[in-house]
Amino acid sequence: MSPHRPPRVATWLLGAALTATDRDAVLGDLVEEHGMRVRHSSAVDAGHWYWGQVCRTIPLVVWRRAIRDGWLWTLGAAASAYVAAGFIENVGLALVARLSDGQTPSQPIAIMVGLAALAVAGYLASWMRRGSANVLASLIIIAVFVLSLVFPGRASFWYGVSFLLLGPLAAYAGGRLAERHRKGARMICRGLGVLILSGLVTSCASPAQPPTTSDAALLDELVTLERSALDRWVTMDPDGYLGLYADEITYFDPTTETRINGREAMRARLEPVRTAKLPFTEPRYELIEPKVQGGSDLAVLTYNMVNYAKLSGRGESILARWNATEVYRRVDGRWRIVHSHWSNVQPPPAAPPAQDRP
Repeated sequence: MSPHRPPRVATWLLGAALTATDRDAVLGDLVEEHGMRVRHSSAVDAGHWYWGQVCRTIPLVVWRRAIRDGWLWTLGAAASAYVAAGFIENVGLALVARLSDGQTPSQPIAIMVGLAALAVAGYLASWMRRGSANVLASLIIIAVFVLSLVFPGRASFWYGVSFLLLGPLAAYAGGRLAERHRKGARMICRGLGVLILSGLVTSCASPAQPPTTSDAALLDELVTLERSALDRWVTMDPDGYLGLYADEITYFDPTTETRINGREAMRARLEPVRTAKLPFTEPRYELIEPKVQGGSDLAVLTYNMVNYAKLSGRGESILARWNATEVYRRVDGRWRIVHSHWSNVQPPPAAPPAQDRP
């Protein structure tokens, strides 16, 4: 390995933990800093620093991905189902003992009751969160190994092997059954949707109604987010929009030759705005006739906007007029912009626009 190159293993570990949108930017910064440290100190010191940065970054990245992708919810559903399996098994064994005049159930019967409990647990896990039954199967394997090590000889060898081999299969089978039932419930819901849609189509047309309370609340929420970003944008601070953009943001405006993909690409595009020198003062904007269309998790906000400012030696003038389309999606309970499209109102104003759009 060249002394000027960072440790490959550390780079691979961090790259595996990062998302595709963040990988190039984060690794590029670390590699650049590593090269500078090699030139100013030594390869050994730079390597130690690099490993330290990687070891501190990976836990944070993994935790954020776990929160964003719902890993903790999946694990929680599987763990809850495992606890439920123990409860169901104890209840089943108690019922069997009562039916057999208080006699302790034999091991074959205990195995059958335990496997049935795990199948029910797999069903519950998959119903709570898709994919949890597979995690439950892994938990069963781990639990059997741990119990065999902590309590050796407590149960016969074939008893433990039976749960080791058949327990995960029982949980997986219960999960598959839940998926089939979920599909059936989904088909029922679709059928009800068709019936409701048919009723709407055949009903008499009614005049357009004003927005419902929920529509008005959604419009107010999204306009508040948009204004918070615009208030910072007119002062040459792009962080308002960068904080609203989703990782997979796509973007167009009149100055882009091709679509811009990803928040990091937008960050690079907007960075020069921070140091731009503008030939005007007292900038402000007017947001005109905002409208929202969409549901609980996806919404499209459209509006017109006019930029104003005072030019040197003149009063307040119109700098630009815009058509704006912002597509919002709810991500982890928060609204994020997944697509942004800005275009100039034609014909353009006499004064040329003095700034790009966010």
